[in-house]
Amino acid sequence: MQPSTSPSPSDDPGALEAWALRRPRLANGLLILAAVIPRIALWVGASQRLHLPFRDLSLLFDGHLYILIARTMPTPYAGASDLFPRLPNPGFISGWFPGYPMVIASINSLLGDIRLATLFASLLSGVVATLIVRRVASEIGPRPMFTALVFAVFPASWLLSSSLPLADSLLVAFAAATVWAVLRGRVWTAIALAAAAVITQKAGVLVPVIAAIASLRGLLIRDLVSASRFLLSFASLVVLQLWLWWLLGDPFANFSAQSWAFGLEEGGLGLTWPGGYLLRGFLDAGPLFVQQRWATAIILAFYLGALVLALRSDNPRTRITLSAWIGIPLLFFSVLASPWPYLSLWRFMTISAPAAVCVYCALAPAKRFRTVPSLLVILGLAALSIASGIQRSYDAGVLLDRVYDRDHFRIFKQLVVEPGESD
Repeated sequence: MQPSTSPSPSDDPGALEAWALRRPRLANGLLILAAVIPRIALWVGASQRLHLPFRDLSLLFDGHLYILIARTMPTPYAGASDLFPRLPNPGFISGWFPGYPMVIASINSLLGDIRLATLFASLLSGVVATLIVRRVASEIGPRPMFTALVFAVFPASWLLSSSLPLADSLLVAFAAATVWAVLRGRVWTAIALAAAAVITQKAGVLVPVIAAIASLRGLLIRDLVSASRFLLSFASLVVLQLWLWWLLGDPFANFSAQSWAFGLEEGGLGLTWPGGYLLRGFLDAGPLFVQQRWATAIILAFYLGALVLALRSDNPRTRITLSAWIGIPLLFFSVLASPWPYLSLWRFMTISAPAAVCVYCALAPAKRFRTVPSLLVILGLAALSIASGIQRSYDAGVLLDRVYDRDHFRIFKQLVVEPGESD
């Protein structure tokens, strides 16, 4: 019998990529495992640290509100007051966009357990985003497999977002898919994906802007007209506002009921000098996301370094795409953000994570890498991200106890557990 000619991942510096090209299904399977196993580990660790059944992790952060919105589907927000009488006003939950709850409701129709469906919505978003980042990296550099493996577990903000009930996970998946469609020249697909991103989270409005800039081939009138097609992506937001107008009698209910979440303070825009909110986010040791300033400084330097390297890329297409993907969120969260500045820093790091990882991994010279040491680095990043995610989950549980007493936590749980569902 002739020995197999397919390379193993340890043969030479490019062996991992060669193996991935020769065995694409196995490569995708490896990426799926790399995305799933760390997130399950985070579930187990956070559940033990908080002494909660792991399904109840779906109540952390704003999970109970996403579940509430999911239970109003297919007519988002309708009847929410009956489900949750303690709402400050009927339009309050409209501040949380419906894209993520739609996914929760769809998965719940298959699983029949809305708490599990919430956790799986984030997990599935993480898996899909990881697979898409490999495709994005293949368009801009020589190491797409390595790039995707790193992104599966790093940075820690991304791992946490795609493990627990945070809409950032779905937003990143849509953003990555939109950029990939632009790089492949599939403009109308990119417009549709950007439209989905727009109604996933408030930061979703950045995705059509990033896509429009990435699609530019020049600054001629025809180039600008072509890029302007991404304005169509905002049609989904228009539909959402019209729906709120019909349902609540206020087309801007999501802005007025939760203005602090949209960078609106006392009726005005919460503007500051460029970098102001991100600096405040670094200095303000928030209860959830920014506690170790030295670690935050390292991560912030990682992103700023990625932006500099992206701007210095020799490939104009890569330079424009990755610079926009990092620079636009950086600008947005620097000058317009919520009174919780650390959330601005967190969200900037999450939405720009694929671009930053692509800069360092996909664009780095291949000769500087060795497969086995590189995989060991990935394992180390995974361990750090899991540990950070468990700690942040614990912090979120402590904050929940502080803001809502145990009575409220019990009410949240009663709200989301369907009659007859096991505890």
